[in-house]
Amino acid sequence: MKSNRVQMTFEQARNTANQLKHEFVTRLSVELSGRSLDVGLETCPSLVAYWLDGFQRINGLSVVTYAIPWEREPDEPLILRITANLPRCFSRLSNAFVHRMGWDLAEVDRRRPPWALKIYAMPEELPLFVPWVADLAVSHTVSIPRSITEPPCKLRLNGVEHWPATQYALYGRQTGWTLASADAWNRHMARRSAREWLRRASQALQRGPLI
Repeated sequence: MKSNRVQMTFEQARNTANQLKHEFVTRLSVELSGRSLDVGLETCPSLVAYWLDGFQRINGLSVVTYAIPWEREPDEPLILRITANLPRCFSRLSNAFVHRMGWDLAEVDRRRPPWALKIYAMPEELPLFVPWVADLAVSHTVSIPRSITEPPCKLRLNGVEHWPATQYALYGRQTGWTLASADAWNRHMARRSAREWLRRASQALQRGPLI
């Protein structure tokens, strides 16, 4: 299937990614604050949202660039990754930030929450996930995770394409690709493999026969 996606330069893609990442985390913090969660933002070096759940556990979320067009791979798609409660989210979490938020160091549970999330999405899909991720975060503020709405884009979550909505809030690590991002990445990898095959074939022809 031929893609109608406009190819971006590295600078264009980087600027787009940085803007989308900042907007996502900022909007999510507003969304969580509106749902009575105590949320703070930290820049270290990328923007991270931290919030306390109902068990006084610190949760963290950032958005990173997974793939981007660049000099050697100009047709690589721009794919962004939502990352929640994974080690990189807490690498720069400091006591100074906790104190600045007014959280009691003696009361706060610094252990990572029992749920984690990675979602890979295309640039146009990323903003659609703000309320859905907020639903997921809120679902983990109670003892038994509750069901949440269907995601805004079809996901292949933990390898399953049609995951029931009641399962999204389960504990554990959830890794999902939107179908569009998975398709874009697979097509890119197929092109890369084809180029590599042609390169090796050309080298073999230039060397000539072995005998």
